[in-house]
Amino acid sequence: MQLNALYLLLLAAAAAQGAAFKAAAAAPVEGYGVFIPQWEVQATSGGETLLLSGTVEEVRAQLLEINPEYEASFGLNSTAPNKAVMEDTLQRDDVFKNAPVNCEGFEGADRDAIARGARYLMDVSGKPANGAGPNNCGRVSCSWNSAIWWCNSDTKPVTLNSFRDISDGAYHIIGKCYKDGGWISGQAFHKDNWNVIAKKANC
Repeated sequence: MQLNALYLLLLAAAAAQGAAFKAAAAAPVEGYGVFIPQWEVQATSGGETLLLSGTVEEVRAQLLEINPEYEASFGLNSTAPNKAVMEDTLQRDDVFKNAPVNCEGFEGADRDAIARGARYLMDVSGKPANGAGPNNCGRVSCSWNSAIWWCNSDTKPVTLNSFRDISDGAYHIIGKCYKDGGWISGQAFHKDNWNVIAKKANC
């Protein structure tokens, strides 16, 4: 009973965080809509499924509050920035192979922060869902003033196979839009009418 109460309290906190997120996160492109990503996750192996809101980093922090051994329980490890960048060649699924990319018009984000966010997304279970667009975007990762956005350009809702698909879009931008000084930014367009944006943000 106490554990269930803890879950409910944390869900309430997640909702409050989501409201703050909504107020703080401006659309990645002027005129685009913004939604708050929600994640179906478990804090313990075989435990209750929770619905948490925010970026992958915010959800990870909430899970560690519930279960300090969360990462060890699921065999997850925090990834150093240089190793996260290497994942570009080691673990990409090539969902964005040969996809067009726009590398102009966005403020630069820290490459290592974007790579770490992309690596975190690889470990998220479940299928991401995005409401009808066009240009409906959710900020799925944000750290060190560097954000990954997932946007639906279609007029109908879209559900992806996994969060790795979004991760692949971020890695595609890293590979195509690298700038001197360790900065990257850009927008990668998937053939199925959705896209990923990496750019500077306030977080």
